[in-house]
Order: sequence, then structure tokens, then C-alpha cells
Amino acid sequence: MIIRNYPIFMNKNLDSIRFYAFLGVFLYHLKFLDGGYLGVQAFFVLSGFLLTPNLIELKQFDFRQFLSTFYGRRALRIFPVYYAYLFGVGLVGIIYLYWLKHPLSTLTNFFETLPTTLTYTYNFYHASAKYEHNPLTNHFWSLAVEEQFYLIWPLIIWVTKTKNIRRFLIVVVAFGPIFRLGTYCLSRFTSAKLWLAFPELLIYVVPWSHIDAFALGGLFALTKSFPKSLSAKFMLLATLLVGFVIELLAKKTTSWNTLGYPSLMSGNYRFVWGYSLVNLSFALLIKKISLNLENIPTLNWPVVQYLGKISYGLYIFHFPCIYLFSSSRLKIDNPFLNTLAIFSTSVLLSIISYEAFEKHFLKLKDVWFQKSVSKVQNQDLILDHEPTY
Repeated sequence: MIIRNYPIFMNKNLDSIRFYAFLGVFLYHLKFLDGGYLGVQAFFVLSGFLLTPNLIELKQFDFRQFLSTFYGRRALRIFPVYYAYLFGVGLVGIIYLYWLKHPLSTLTNFFETLPTTLTYTYNFYHASAKYEHNPLTNHFWSLAVEEQFYLIWPLIIWVTKTKNIRRFLIVVVAFGPIFRLGTYCLSRFTSAKLWLAFPELLIYVVPWSHIDAFALGGLFALTKSFPKSLSAKFMLLATLLVGFVIELLAKKTTSWNTLGYPSLMSGNYRFVWGYSLVNLSFALLIKKISLNLENIPTLNWPVVQYLGKISYGLYIFHFPCIYLFSSSRLKIDNPFLNTLAIFSTSVLLSIISYEAFEKHFLKLKDVWFQKSVSKVQNQDLILDHEPTY
């Protein structure tokens, strides 16, 4: 499938990438894999990879159709389950706090931060010194970053001449580390540190820290020629090796479960260069997989591909499931069985959500926007391969 001479052969293996990205985050939240948080970077890169060519194709519409088609389809994919979850938690909170009169700080904080979750600005609360960890919404910072990307990226693509988009993306990629270093200095050396989170956390949750992840995804999506000899597996191994070696030289010790990049890219200015290196590795991997140039057998497993398709629900539901099975009567004494229960419950909720709820809104995308999208060459890409996270 070719879009304006940009070769992007979509396949279900990209769904598998989504699942493995989620799995990393899941293991990170269970404190089994300290480097699992890097799965979020894969989601960011994949969003840029999928959406940038789509937006370029949509530029053949007038501005109103361009925006309505993109935002309409995104809203139908993202909003229903997200706001249904917030409504469900809010309803439970009202019953628990105001009817049963049981005080619970987690639910109290949920209502206090509801304006930020409703508006997809939770990451800015997360970046403040007032931030309090909440297992019901803590993971929504990354969804907020995604939504903020959706707000700005279409406008950037629209005003940039198509022939100059790749050059622009290269500039954005180059500025990514500069943005992160500037954010560090703002939090570390100015009076702003009084109301901002500590530097590594601040950098992790603000949107401009990850703009190069989206840009790298878009840049690799628009790359016309690609050498088959360039191995994504080798790049990933090299990235891990660099992380481990630097950690070993600095600390005289290392731990395998950090993957060479401890939580929040702490230490040795990893937050400047580490994100860039990891994003580059993911961009190469996604590109090679999209062209069927990288053979990874587990990506072909139907169960993994299906779990990737419902990864948005998995991401939303897994954190509250961890909370429920870790701090309530639902907790199982056996750690393995408890983890299995958390994962199984997350999958079950996600399947029910996708099959009984989300699918109805996905069908509306084609009902309400089929007419405009059908004018775009190679419409299958836009209809079937939008990000689900």
C-alpha cells in the first residue's frame, strides 16, 4: 500500500507492537520491570508513524473537512470508553463517599482532579508539586500527551508545505533533547521549582518532551527508501547495551530489569539523550515491521494481535485492576496468581468494552465520515490503521 510514494505496508503485526508496549507498562506498574515504562514511548512513536501520512492525505480536503474528518474519527475512537470509565468511577465514588459515608483519599483526589481528566490535561497536574499519586487516574498523563499531540499536529501538517514536512520533522527531532534539557533547567535552577515536580518527573509528563517521538514516527513513515540490511533488532540491542554500559560505568553496578534506562531516565542526563535513542529504536522497529522486513514470530500470533487491537482498553483498565487486587480483599496471597488475576481481569474488561461498547462507535466512523474519507486514495489505511491508543 503506497501513500504519495511513502511505502507503508500495514499489517496486523503493528497491533502486536501495541500489545507488547502495553505489556511493558503493565510489568512496570507491577514493579516487575523497571524499564517497562518505555512502552509508552513506543505508543508515541507509533502514533506519529500512523497519523502523519494520514494527515498529509487529508490535506486534499478544504480546512473544515480536514479538521472534521480527523477529529471526528479520533473522537469516536478515544472518547467513548475514556469518558465511560470516568463516569463509572465517579458514580462509584459518589455512592462510596456520599451515600455510604466511607472516606477514601483515592476517590476524594479523583473528584479534585476531575477537571484535568475531563479536559485531557492531567499531565500538567502530574507535573505540579501538588501532584498526588492516584491509582485510578495516574496513568492518564500519557493519554493527555497523546490528545495534546492530536490538537497541534494536524495544524502543523496543514500549514507546512508537503514537500517541506520531512525537513520540518528532522528539525523537531533535533530540538527534542533541547526541549528536555530546557525543562530540566527550568525545574532545577529557577524559582519555578517551587511549584513544579522534580525534574525527571516533570520531563516525563510534559508534552514537549515527547514531540520528537511523534516526529520520528512521522519521519520514518515518510521515508521512501529503506535499506534491508539495517536491522531493528541490532538497533534495539545496541540501545540496551549503551544504557547498560553507561549505568555500569557510572554506578559500578547495573540491574537487568532497568533495561539500561532506569525509571524516568534518571541519572547521567538520560532524560536528554535516552529518550532520543529509545525513540529512534522504536521508529526503526515499527518501520521494518510495517514493511515486513523484520521477522519476529511472536508478532504473528493471532492472540497477541487481538490483544493489541484492544490495547486502549487494556491501558485504561489495568491500573485500577492492579489497585483493586493489591489493596483490597480481592488480593491473592500467591504473587503469581495475583498477577494472573490482575492481567485476566484487565483483559476481560477490555474485551467486554471493545466488543460490546467501543465497536459501536467504531462503526459510526465509517457512517459519519465515509463520504469524505472515501475520496482519499488508499482509504483502507485511514479506515483501518489509526492508532488505538
